[in-house]
Amino acid sequence: MLEIGPRTDIAAIAKGFGLRGTTVTDLRQLKPLFDAYAAQDTADIWNIHVSDQVVSPSTRRTVGRGHGKM
Repeated sequence: MLEIGPRTDIAAIAKGFGLRGTTVTDLRQLKPLFDAYAAQDTADIWNIHVSDQVVSPSTRRTVGRGHGKM
């Protein structure tokens, strides 16, 4: 999911549906999260924020066609 704008707490939404949800703020969290996921029998949602300074090629093309400012 690509989201441009305020950050939605996807982890909290997952918890509202009875799933495990975690907001990842450091890459070092991934190994323990993956290990815990592998040991369980339910879905797990990881909300991984990427810097707003990183722009995907497809977003660059869209903005370049006049659909916003970058």
